[in-house]
Amino acid sequence: MASDASSDSYELVAALKQYKYIAPALSLCERLFVDAFWTRVVEYVPRWIAPNVLTLAGGACIAAALGLTLVHSPNFEGQAPPWVYCANAVLLLAYQTFDGIDGKQARRTGAGSPLGELMDHGVDAVVIGGVSGLIVDAFAFGLLSPWPWLIVAGAQASFHASNLTLLMGGQMLVNPLDACELQWTIFGALMLTAAGGSGLWGAALPFGLPLHDEAWRIDWRAGVPLRELLVVLSVAGMVRNLGQWFASLAATVRAAPAGKAQNRLARQLFRQVALLGGFGAVLAHCYLSVLAQPPTVPLAERRLALKLLLLCDTFCFGEAMARLLVERVATTEMPLAPPGLLCLLSFSAAASRGTAACAAVCALAAGLHLTYFVSTSRLIADALGIRVLRVGKKHVD
Repeated sequence: MASDASSDSYELVAALKQYKYIAPALSLCERLFVDAFWTRVVEYVPRWIAPNVLTLAGGACIAAALGLTLVHSPNFEGQAPPWVYCANAVLLLAYQTFDGIDGKQARRTGAGSPLGELMDHGVDAVVIGGVSGLIVDAFAFGLLSPWPWLIVAGAQASFHASNLTLLMGGQMLVNPLDACELQWTIFGALMLTAAGGSGLWGAALPFGLPLHDEAWRIDWRAGVPLRELLVVLSVAGMVRNLGQWFASLAATVRAAPAGKAQNRLARQLFRQVALLGGFGAVLAHCYLSVLAQPPTVPLAERRLALKLLLLCDTFCFGEAMARLLVERVATTEMPLAPPGLLCLLSFSAAASRGTAACAAVCALAAGLHLTYFVSTSRLIADALGIRVLRVGKKHVD
């Protein structure tokens, strides 16, 4: 048994030593001003602060913003006072800054490692759900509407695909209009909501379309609501990026040497596309399961179930993406159906049993994600002989 553990440890160390980080290309905003801003900011960060601490601080900013939203606008219907939207905008900008300078701090202190990539992208995977919640509330959609779930699914699909280019190609493909540009757009939307209220996003544009569905809360006959048009445009941009990412992935498979290498990449692509489709289908099924509850179920319980679904999906997606990132830095193949996906699937059954069952599944999802993420981070840190949240003395001096 001891020899097996020693062998596994040796294989992990060998895989981690093969890790090589290649910085992605900069997006439009990063080229224009954001990267220069991050370079300036990181100069004021003490060298003894570990890059992973900066990463977690960024995640804490989004957690705080989501907490403010839940307290002041619990139904995500734009009921928060203006100062909350200002605070959320500042916290979003703080998250983006921490997310941008953690890598620079790693290179500045010589503390870059596979662990940093796991922590950075692992936190980003969880943050997606929180940021989606902020914009859903600013637009006053409410979680009963299908539009919020289109935002969540699109954002998670984009993150998954971009990290898949990292897994299969060794370098993340960044488009000119990417996550940074979307974050600045959300920042502007939050500031506009603070200035004019969430009602401005419900204003109908002076043209209509023959689209009406009571069940899906869509009525474009008299005019297209601005907030719904913005979601359609955002999702169209995400679909465009997805097309570019998957075209790049297909090219990676074709360019690989015929034989085992090409077959391995083709298998990776098939498994990840199946996982991506599985998450979208399961999330839609869970949402519809909540809506399909009997009319006797109070509206407040439906809303609570959907809030729990958002949290559950966030942790389940985070767990699956953590496994993808581990496959990237340690070359250990993740399962086709990771525990996170199976946990999310169980939410649809819990929805028929009430909010207590939904809360239990949500707690299970959080436990699965945190247990895997923390234990794997420690395992990688031990294999590399480094600390998760501390910079070695040789890097500080």
